[in-house]
Amino acid sequence: MTATTPEPRAAIEYRPEIDTYRVTFEHGSAPPSLVVPETMATVTETAVDDLDPLHAVIDPDALDALFQPRVKSAHRGDGEVIFEYLGHEVTVRSCGEILVQPLAESE
Repeated sequence: MTATTPEPRAAIEYRPEIDTYRVTFEHGSAPPSLVVPETMATVTETAVDDLDPLHAVIDPDALDALFQPRVKSAHRGDGEVIFEYLGHEVTVRSCGEILVQPLAESE
């Protein structure tokens, strides 16, 4: 990591065959509203503080609430949220997985 990019909370895996970055999160230790910007900082090699704010594209509190565990650790169910952020498509899944793919360039 450089001085401008923080060490992410979880290892980021890059799959070149599908041009996708993958990271997992545990809501109790790091909600998606924190993991997404940290992941994007690593992917774009930009300091977190220099990124456009996440709230410009999605409500961070709503994102966290969607994937927060239910009372008594009951599974919330399957689901995902897909949004565009910093030239990438970001998919946050209820299983604790975040996928980041560059947006296709227009021809």
